[in-house]
Amino acid sequence: MVIGRTDQIPGGTLGGGMIMSASSNPWSAAFAFIVVLAGSTLSWLITACSPGNGAIEGDAGLDGDVIQDAATSLTIARGIVDESFGNGGVVIDHGASGGGEHVYGYDVKVNSQGNYIVAGQTYTGTGGEDVAIWNYLPDGTPNLSFGHNGLVVGNGFGGGRQDNAWDMVLTPTDQILIAGRTQDSSFQYDMFVCRYTPEGILDQSFSQLGYQVHNNAAGGNNYDSGYTIALDSLGRVVVGGGSMGLSEGGDGIDGPLNSDLAVWVFTPEGEFDQTFGSNHDGIFVHSDVLGVNAAERATCVTTDPAGRILLAGYGRDPEGFSQIPVWRLTSDGRLDDSFSDDGFLVERNLVGVVGNDSSGAIAVDQNGKIWVLGATTNANGNADMVILRYDDYGHRDLSFNGTGLMVVDNVAGGRSHDAVGSIVFDANGNAVIGGVSVDAQSWGVVFLARYSPAGEPDLSFGPDGTGIVTTGADYSNDCRLMSLALDRDGVHLVGTGYCLNENNYYDMALWRFE
Repeated sequence: MVIGRTDQIPGGTLGGGMIMSASSNPWSAAFAFIVVLAGSTLSWLITACSPGNGAIEGDAGLDGDVIQDAATSLTIARGIVDESFGNGGVVIDHGASGGGEHVYGYDVKVNSQGNYIVAGQTYTGTGGEDVAIWNYLPDGTPNLSFGHNGLVVGNGFGGGRQDNAWDMVLTPTDQILIAGRTQDSSFQYDMFVCRYTPEGILDQSFSQLGYQVHNNAAGGNNYDSGYTIALDSLGRVVVGGGSMGLSEGGDGIDGPLNSDLAVWVFTPEGEFDQTFGSNHDGIFVHSDVLGVNAAERATCVTTDPAGRILLAGYGRDPEGFSQIPVWRLTSDGRLDDSFSDDGFLVERNLVGVVGNDSSGAIAVDQNGKIWVLGATTNANGNADMVILRYDDYGHRDLSFNGTGLMVVDNVAGGRSHDAVGSIVFDANGNAVIGGVSVDAQSWGVVFLARYSPAGEPDLSFGPDGTGIVTTGADYSNDCRLMSLALDRDGVHLVGTGYCLNENNYYDMALWRFE
């Protein structure tokens, strides 16, 4: 921890920039003041060196060289829209590349400067789709030093007209890595990963071109897509997604009916990591988790401190119902049989109703618990928000809500579909989740909620005692949240997604909460 810059107190000065160590749960520390004046009151603000740990504030009376009646509090988000950001708490982009059609925000991250980096896609107006990357200052204005007026548009990675950015991760030096799919000259889709500099320039030190394109991971030579991306403790780039298998199949889940899980791992230089995978080619493929010729893909990925790779996804069984597969791989690309015996598990029919289940986020908390979030079908045929939590062995964690499972209907008054697709952890170990609640007319509202480590809703979060904060855009009746991030101050939250405009096109949206 670092004590902030020099502060003035009556008759003396508190030395700034001092380093101190602290333990956690609860944190404790000792530090000395250069000058202590009896009878004065001293206030302090301690900011953690690593982002996302909140702001610790305190004050105490001073009596000689002894601090009396010290009180310290940890500031975390209150759960209200920050109306000082952008226009009433939201920033909107109506037409990133001038195409005048759909513009989507899919992921948001906060860089080391405190700027908000958003990745998504934009339609060109001539049938093409391009990667879009935005860079916003903390007040919601574009960072004009990034790309062209705060925006970068990328295309042509595979030689075709369509390039889709599904997920993003930032390196410790603020390089921007994006995973997605790109259309080749034969109109097939290939997985791609690209890297941009902090200034928004394609980084040609990454695989010489600034990007890698790959197809045929599973042998079908037809369809590959990267849906999710992460960095591991070695700085390797981990991309999860799907690839068409050998047998023929029709279209399904955004690709072939018989797609397989595919994981690609690259070195920090952008080359396939030959220490990963059974063939030492940087690729892992796994099939038939949900049955022969079923479809599986990873939609979210994270890594744990041991270097293991955790993925959750979405798959369709031979009967046509979707389920939630969860995998854990060793760092060298093998199924980790210490996780649920086989290295994977499948969740289905979570409320006892045969229907569809899907996942949108996976995370590992500070205690090593594994969180998987998404949606499940209820008895009315609608989707309910679902949170699953596991221990290190892949067993349901019964300390969470008594069962390791939480299902919530009508999260934000939607009375139809509810789904959660993003999670962050605050300084108290609480889980802040974000998603969408959809009404019977298919209009969506953005919601955030906060839960304790035990799975209890935090009713102090939000403006009205419900534990929920909802928002959208003043011109739109349909908004969707796709990603949530914790600001570097550990207090503010930022989220991105999209909202429907009056011309029936979607606009990229960026919200901030405090």
